[in-house]
Amino acid sequence: MPTDTVKKSPSLAEYAYGEIKQLIQNGTYLPGSKLVTQDIANRLGISRTPVVAAVNRLAAEGYADSIPQQGTFVKKLSVKMIRDILELRLMIELYSVDAVIRNMVFDTEAVQELRSAVEGYRNIGPRDYNKAMEVECNFHHIIIRLAENAEILRVYRTSRCIETTYQMYRMANMELATVQNAYQEHEKIVELLEAGNQDAVKTLLEKHIRLPLNMLDWLVSTGRPLGNLSL
Repeated sequence: MPTDTVKKSPSLAEYAYGEIKQLIQNGTYLPGSKLVTQDIANRLGISRTPVVAAVNRLAAEGYADSIPQQGTFVKKLSVKMIRDILELRLMIELYSVDAVIRNMVFDTEAVQELRSAVEGYRNIGPRDYNKAMEVECNFHHIIIRLAENAEILRVYRTSRCIETTYQMYRMANMELATVQNAYQEHEKIVELLEAGNQDAVKTLLEKHIRLPLNMLDWLVSTGRPLGNLSL
């Protein structure tokens, strides 16, 4: 068989990582719950060794906390932590827009890549948290990547800015913004970047990112149930 027709399968550790990460993101493993590697291995039908590697990787990436003599637990979220993460996201994305326009890296290829990402906002259900998170991550990571600063991109990824937002929505059992609004807003961001309208795109981006911050304040002030989210 020709070697170029063989598709390389992911390692068991990579498979376990993806499965556990999804179980955390979809709320199967709630914040604060213990990640028991043998139980997970039984669930996935694989040995414990790749599960241990996957759990260690998730802890390194901020999805879980390892406590000596106790084990590894899904990271707990607090109102302050979410607020801090969203403020970090705001700073990084506004800086990145400045860098993209200043460095004049927003070419035809970048426009097409972002427009393709915008199409993902179509057909997202009101509680389709996983799909919405995936699409949002894809779009905004492109902008950060175009800023051409590897350290900022690393911090942005490990801080899980967008994942945390959708985890908050899920825990509060909140409906997402309408698909049409999300599509139009992100389409406008691309148009403003393409036009080099620095002030306008930063204003729109700040409004977009402050929405979950305002939502968080509203949840706290109205006493809405926050699931496993601590104050």
